[in-house]
Amino acid sequence: MGKFYVNFSVKSSDQQQVVAVLRDAGRVAIVSPPQAGYVVVYDEETDRQALASIVLIGNLLSQSLNVSVLGTLNHDDRILRYWLFEAGAIVDAYDSRPDYFNKFFLDLNEEDDDEMKDIDTTQISRPEKLKDCLKLNIDLAKVKKILRNKYPLETIRHQAFATELGLPHWSVGVGYYDVEKLKKAIAKDNQIDLKDETFVQIG
Repeated sequence: MGKFYVNFSVKSSDQQQVVAVLRDAGRVAIVSPPQAGYVVVYDEETDRQALASIVLIGNLLSQSLNVSVLGTLNHDDRILRYWLFEAGAIVDAYDSRPDYFNKFFLDLNEEDDDEMKDIDTTQISRPEKLKDCLKLNIDLAKVKKILRNKYPLETIRHQAFATELGLPHWSVGVGYYDVEKLKKAIAKDNQIDLKDETFVQIG
């Protein structure tokens, strides 16, 4: 079985501000310490991979914090998706297997159909939007190659993508229920120093 996870890389180093927004919204979530100018959010409800919940959280964080948010989903290492949110709206999206993914989720989550009917679920990434919104100095041709090449596992694609964008290393392969294992791994890694900062549990 491949990896299943959803998380959000929030373009902010203010962990407590992110925590406050999620707490006020009544979410059950975990917020990572800042790394490389981001904090990563793991929301419990989105770990069932329902599109409406993912869009809700991405819109909420981007609008409330006035920052860009990159939401990422991996389904069984067969499909990688991301959504780039700004000011409470999706401004870019990517789907490594749009036909398969769309059919699978509409069949699995019938209750989401009405909410998702106006959202384009076949959009292919425009890396220039990532560069502009996340204020990155990236090689657009290299990012496009990563997104279009074939990979044996989507976690491998995600790792290459995250490395190119300079995202926190814990934005790859980790969902809400993976954080405890991640924290144990960090504790054993002498190269990672969280100092007084830690992962914050909400709800």
